[in-house]
Amino acid sequence: MTENKIQPLFERSKADPALLDSLLKDRDTLTEVVTACVAGEEAACKLVCNLCSRPEAENVRRLCIEEDVIGECVKAPTKARVSLLRALITGNEKCGEMLYEELGGSPEKLYWLLSSTGTRGDRAWLFLLNFGHLWKCYPDGLPVLLYLTLANDIGNSGAAPGEEVDVSHFAVMLLTETLQDRLSDIVKSWIRLTPEDLQDFIMRAYADTDTFQGSAEGPVNVRSMPSQATVISFLLHILEQVVNRENYEKVADCVATLLVMAYAYFEAVCHLPQQGLNAMVQDHREELGPLADAYYEVFDDPQGPAEVYAQVMTDLLALANHLALSEHRDRDRISPLETAGIFFSLGILRGVHFVRFPQLLGEDDMTLPDTVRPDDVYKSSRSEAFKFICDHIPAATILRLIANCLANSPAAQDYLINCDERLIPTLLSHCIVDPRVPLLREGAVFAVECATAGNLEMQKVIGDSLGKGEKKNWATREHMRFVEAPITKKNTEDQDT
Repeated sequence: MTENKIQPLFERSKADPALLDSLLKDRDTLTEVVTACVAGEEAACKLVCNLCSRPEAENVRRLCIEEDVIGECVKAPTKARVSLLRALITGNEKCGEMLYEELGGSPEKLYWLLSSTGTRGDRAWLFLLNFGHLWKCYPDGLPVLLYLTLANDIGNSGAAPGEEVDVSHFAVMLLTETLQDRLSDIVKSWIRLTPEDLQDFIMRAYADTDTFQGSAEGPVNVRSMPSQATVISFLLHILEQVVNRENYEKVADCVATLLVMAYAYFEAVCHLPQQGLNAMVQDHREELGPLADAYYEVFDDPQGPAEVYAQVMTDLLALANHLALSEHRDRDRISPLETAGIFFSLGILRGVHFVRFPQLLGEDDMTLPDTVRPDDVYKSSRSEAFKFICDHIPAATILRLIANCLANSPAAQDYLINCDERLIPTLLSHCIVDPRVPLLREGAVFAVECATAGNLEMQKVIGDSLGKGEKKNWATREHMRFVEAPITKKNTEDQDT
């Protein structure tokens, strides 16, 4: 069947879908159309693509498998052929397996298949969403990187000047549908990818695309390459959107690990005193388990990907706060998120406090006082070291995470009381007004309110700590306004941020 015959047939089928059903029963005509597909005729590819949408489409798929249409499409891709591939693999395991074999499991070849044909926006993403073997091409979680390159270079390539194409919802669909069961593995792999890994992948992928007129020896559009921090920030943004009841625990555990690694990086590069978080982790290493391992992995060697956590700390804390406030969280037990959000968070703040008040590091007094006099703050907050730390460790946001972990959680409140005797003094010592840290006192007081709400034992512990006398203590009960009575659920929600 010649192209002159197929084109009119394709046009008629668009106006009369019933014609597609009759074609599926006409073996001879169907064979001619598939043969024309192999030859690369665009109208034939479009017609087969439409045939695949019909309920009885297995006949045409079977013919395409017999004639190796998938292999020919991969060898010489066009926009029509990419659309045909997407139609063939949708809901068909055999076609998906054949496509994976043709790609040889190569992520670069898949990227080239989509980008070199000028396939834009929806077509590219519909292809990815229906490629059930996508995770085999990207066992280390690189589909998220593929999003970044596709979004910047393909999704927007056909946009009008000044127009941006929003394709982020496709990335959410990719993780919630195609890659849902791989979500945990993807996150764990991403947090260990180095900038060199990313750049190597992108350089090879870009060098194979006609879009940038590049080759293995030629120029590459380096300006479009996403940075490691951009990639991790995007991942955190997507995780916030895809978290649900089924995957909450996996996502929360991964975020807790990221947070601990970020704290370890800051502790190492800021040279925080070891009497802070480091000493606490040493004392509880066995019970902290994998979180302690993650801590030492970075603390002992704060290089490579660890640097990225410094750049995405704001996004990381935002996601951790989101998870702490989630309705999917089990507030009756202590998970890695609570451990990271309370123990490790107060530990890092403890180290920062020692930098703020180095006089507290005397040999005879290795713990922080419950509170500090206001005039001490102004004397000790002016050093360059403390300025650097304040610029990089968002203490007020960390205190908000502590508060959100404690809110409406008796288990978290008891954990704060019983885990380590250094935790409560560290929290109380932040109820000060510090000119270098806006909202520090407000964050600490809110955390104390969440800690004491409905917990008589906690109220007594903190009340005793605040009643030691004015010589050592300026933050009296009146200053603290800590909660004697239970906070109602409504009030707590109003306070949560």
